[in-house]
Amino acid sequence: MGIKTDLIIGLIIVAIIVLIVAAIIASIILALKAVGLLFVLFGIFMMFFFPGAGEYQESWMSSTGVIVGIICVILGAAMLFL
Repeated sequence: MGIKTDLIIGLIIVAIIVLIVAAIIASIILALKAVGLLFVLFGIFMMFFFPGAGEYQESWMSSTGVIVGIICVILGAAMLFL
């Protein structure tokens, strides 16, 4: 084999490796976006739809749900937009 053939084969192998690595990185980024979306949805649920203070729990417990919801929304938004 000549130098040109070896060079072409080497470039093809490097290109395949780069594509595989890029696909893995893209999969990780998409998974982080999906987890971020779940955090945002859970945070919104905790802030607005968590069981009412007068119905199922003491009134001071509702503020805990709101704080957890705010934290989840902030973490989820960071995962979505970073």
